[in-house]
Amino acid sequence: MINALVTPDITRLTLPGGHWIDVKVELTYGEERKMYGQMRTQLAAGEMPVLDPTLIGLARMGAYIVGWSVVDANNRPVPVSLSAFDDLKPRMAKAIRDALEAHEEAVTAAQEAEKNDPDGASVSSPISPSVK
Repeated sequence: MINALVTPDITRLTLPGGHWIDVKVELTYGEERKMYGQMRTQLAAGEMPVLDPTLIGLARMGAYIVGWSVVDANNRPVPVSLSAFDDLKPRMAKAIRDALEAHEEAVTAAQEAEKNDPDGASVSSPISPSVK
């Protein structure tokens, strides 16, 4: 039987230039709802919400990232925050977005393989080992 609850786990994703991000392996239903809610532009009552492309990457980063290698000009660690994401160089933000998209695809593929396993046995995840 497949577990219905998310097991809180963290994995490290490697980025260009020696950087890394620690991310949640899987979001809970509540975290996913909140992430998608943050991607929308709120309109007047009764109007359909619209996804705001400027918020999609930001919402995904905020939902997944729990730690990273980013430091300031004085080599002090920069706390993970929405304002810190806005201060990233565009190429670093793109590298993070790309890594998160690949991570989501790997998790989805592992979940599909588990769901489609005829023996109901657990299938190995293609994601990197947990960071402890």
